[in-house]
Amino acid sequence: MRASGRDRAVINGFLAMAQDAGHDVNAIISRAKVGLGIGTPPIKAYTRAFNEFTDAVPSFRGKLQRLTQMVDAADAGKLAAYNVALANYVESGDTSALAPIQATLKRDMDAMADRHNDPGFADLVAMPPAAPAGSTHGEAAPARPGWSHGMPGYRPSENPNAP
Repeated sequence: MRASGRDRAVINGFLAMAQDAGHDVNAIISRAKVGLGIGTPPIKAYTRAFNEFTDAVPSFRGKLQRLTQMVDAADAGKLAAYNVALANYVESGDTSALAPIQATLKRDMDAMADRHNDPGFADLVAMPPAAPAGSTHGEAAPARPGWSHGMPGYRPSENPNAP
């Protein structure tokens, strides 16, 4: 069983937040893989691992709740772009992997902070420095038929490493 796009966004987002805070995400992933190895659905295996992590690091409980709210409010095009960038960040540890979604993610975090009157949304994920003026790095792809909002597409079936 594969994780849905929303589930992958929660998984990748939580791992990105933990990594950004200096925690070992491999320990979280290893714990989730134990559940996956016995047939537990991906979101349940990762939720169990996240709960164990938040028991040890209670400050992440609110972050996980905010992340889930933000993912629930996002459309499919944004989720696809977020998943690719967040997965690349978790894998590489390089915040420049977030550059393609920087502007959209910042707007969404600020909008959620305003909507819920909760400033905790504004700093869920580390943001790389803004691209220099005139740079095209991090801008959305041109609109293409069948691709929502001109955001880069993501096809889970083409990514064998997707959770």
